[in-house]
Amino acid sequence: MRTPTLAILCLLLGGLWACQSKSGADKRNEILATPAPCETDKECADGFICQEKTCQKGERSAKELAARRAAEAKKKADEEAKKRAVKPGEGRLTVRICPGFKNTPEAIGTLIATHQETKKRKVLHMAMEAPELGWQMEFTYPSLPLGVYDVTADYGIQKGGVPDVVRLKCDPKAKPCRDETIREITVVLPENEPPRERNEKGEPKLKACDFIAE
Repeated sequence: MRTPTLAILCLLLGGLWACQSKSGADKRNEILATPAPCETDKECADGFICQEKTCQKGERSAKELAARRAAEAKKKADEEAKKRAVKPGEGRLTVRICPGFKNTPEAIGTLIATHQETKKRKVLHMAMEAPELGWQMEFTYPSLPLGVYDVTADYGIQKGGVPDVVRLKCDPKAKPCRDETIREITVVLPENEPPRERNEKGEPKLKACDFIAE
């Protein structure tokens, strides 16, 4: 009596396990078949693209890829322009280092502009402004409160994590300058800035030197 009963029980349990296994497999298949959510093509696997916020099989045409690159470049340019826009009621402050700053991995260049009245300091790192391994002479604070600033410039190198910098001296023609190293520069509204001189091609000339990097 035990054998038939045990066999029936095994059949019942086996059938139940098979159903459960089948149910689990179906669920896994459903999960795999469900399109993954996305915002960009980078979030999708190879051979898939992001359409209607889900990853779908396909590939972009050369024309689409070119249009996307152009859109991304424009977006980046717009963000940079917004970042460098002058805030209402403020102005720009531009400093020229002569002959310039060479942006090498070891180079350090720091400008500090301190408002004479409020004593608030603004720091600008030349390496973050200059192109990698390139030269740059002018550095601009895109937007600062109006007033007179005491500007200093430090320049040097860093080896083994240890900085070795010097305080640059003002160009002899740069006035006013205190203690040979503190260049006084007045920030005014953009419409009150003196117009830049232009060369024979109509291009704006560089401003006069503020500091000398020997």
